[in-house]
Amino acid sequence: KIDNLTYLMTDEVLATNKVEEQIGKITQIHAIVSYSEAQNPYKSPSEIFEVKDINIKEAIAIKVNNKLYKAYIK
Repeated sequence: KIDNLTYLMTDEVLATNKVEEQIGKITQIHAIVSYSEAQNPYKSPSEIFEVKDINIKEAIAIKVNNKLYKAYIK
């Protein structure tokens, strides 16, 4: 949550030139889809970034395993 907003991470990968500065770190995860530990493509999410030309109240980028995934307001 950022400013009490909850985001739903997608499988859309963003190029590094589509994101701006880091704005935070992941502190809590609510799993919606469950994977086995070995199959989970989203393990170890860490940093949150602004997406260029998009307000953070619409979408953000989340770094997972060195890839940047787009997340939308839930």
